[in-house]
Amino acid sequence: MRVKEALLPVLCVILTALPGCDNVQWGGVEVALQSPDPPPSALVVEDPSGDVTEVPLLPVLTGPLLYLVERIGTGTRANLLPIAEMTEGGLRALPSPDETPDLVERFPLGRWEAETEFVLLDRGRRAGTLISDGTAGLDERFCQARPLGSGRLELRPDAQSSTRFLALRKADRWHDGLDRIPGLAPGDWPSYPGQAELRTEALALARFTIQRAGVPWPPSIPEILKDQRGVSLPGGEVGLAATYVFGGELELGRVPPSGYGLFVVARPSETGGWTPLWIWHQMVREGKAFPRVLAEGGLNPDRAPELLLEVYGEDQRWLALVGEDAEGWTLLYQDPCGDPPAPGAARPWS
Repeated sequence: MRVKEALLPVLCVILTALPGCDNVQWGGVEVALQSPDPPPSALVVEDPSGDVTEVPLLPVLTGPLLYLVERIGTGTRANLLPIAEMTEGGLRALPSPDETPDLVERFPLGRWEAETEFVLLDRGRRAGTLISDGTAGLDERFCQARPLGSGRLELRPDAQSSTRFLALRKADRWHDGLDRIPGLAPGDWPSYPGQAELRTEALALARFTIQRAGVPWPPSIPEILKDQRGVSLPGGEVGLAATYVFGGELELGRVPPSGYGLFVVARPSETGGWTPLWIWHQMVREGKAFPRVLAEGGLNPDRAPELLLEVYGEDQRWLALVGEDAEGWTLLYQDPCGDPPAPGAARPWS
């Protein structure tokens, strides 16, 4: 009996520590079990009188942002995705939703409230305007989740067939070059060859590049060509960007270590054919990275339009930006959650 009597207080203590709101009787003593009070919300304040007041959300502070605008179908609706913050020293990653409370609700404040205008850039020219509707959601397609806005497009006639654009908020004129980016005059919109012709040229580009860059020769070049598109270059030239994948597809998933990805940006050669400007050649054993072009911009009218890349790894994809700086073609930005290029993999052609 002494042992049982000694256990009684211990059991009562254990019971009082359990969550819930039931009444428990033990040995003639009634014990009430109650949950602790919930913590106060970060968005409400209670004054001594008991009134509850909502605290207004504050904007997430950053500098001007670079955006990707993606058309929804063939209509005038489009999504607005921030890529990175633009600083004098280059592009900087956005805050993470995991580290910034209420990011989706706070991010549009001061950036894309209803009727905010954005300048659309494509092929080194102003292609039109996006007018935000003020809504906000969360985009989780890439390894870094981002706030997502939307709005309506007003495209210039020659840009009606374009589906993706780089964009800047019209009010963010931090960079003088934005004022010098040309709009579209009749006949000024660069014309790219059709896909059949681009594919033929991309096959010729592969034969030249593989032979001179030390890339392992595949059993079939047509089988490794996964993507090709025309790109604009200074002086009105039309360049070529192509992605080749050996051992896999241009998608997420595992690839044998002997596989590789090869991404090439090239300009027409004076003697015919193509001269590479920049390549990203990486063996899968050094980390899978298969890039393709999503959009091209025109942030600096004195240089080639920037190329926004979508890069596929094994289980995630990320965004990167390729373009020219004062020293030539380079990787201007990559999402920090993406795998960095292997040493010497992403480089100017030499």
